[in-house]
Amino acid sequence: MVQVGKALETKVIALVSSAEKAKLALKAGAFATIDWTKEDVTERVNTLTGGKGADYAFDPMGGAIFGKLFDATRPRGKIVSIGFTAGRQVEINLLSIIASEKVIEGYSLHADTREQSVEALEKLSTLAFGGAVGPTIDSTWPIQEFEKGYERLLSREAVGSITVSLK
Repeated sequence: MVQVGKALETKVIALVSSAEKAKLALKAGAFATIDWTKEDVTERVNTLTGGKGADYAFDPMGGAIFGKLFDATRPRGKIVSIGFTAGRQVEINLLSIIASEKVIEGYSLHADTREQSVEALEKLSTLAFGGAVGPTIDSTWPIQEFEKGYERLLSREAVGSITVSLK
């Protein structure tokens, strides 16, 4: 997401949970990083945006992080939920939604039409072949050790994708 954001000429602020992940996000083109486990996300986002807040927030985790992203997003900004590895339940103050007129949206790749998928893949291909985006592989596991790869995923220590080799 950081690479795509940079390719689209946006200032990406990446929320991370370790120094290693911060280094990777900066290398990928993030304008700044915030360790959400140690820092006040809203305060840091406001500092980085001159008090404005984030225009958009993409949440691949759910759970407690969703509220942090919601609070750090500007009035009339948009929060897009794309995953729930940290939990499916969130708590939001409805008055905050109404008063700030923020938009909460869900996105599921599987709900895209064939045409939408083709269009997105064409755009991503252009970015990839132009060198603007590329994969970040944390580790590759032989199919016989699939469970170890899955344990790495669940550990939340992975930095990048975990792949399984079918050979």
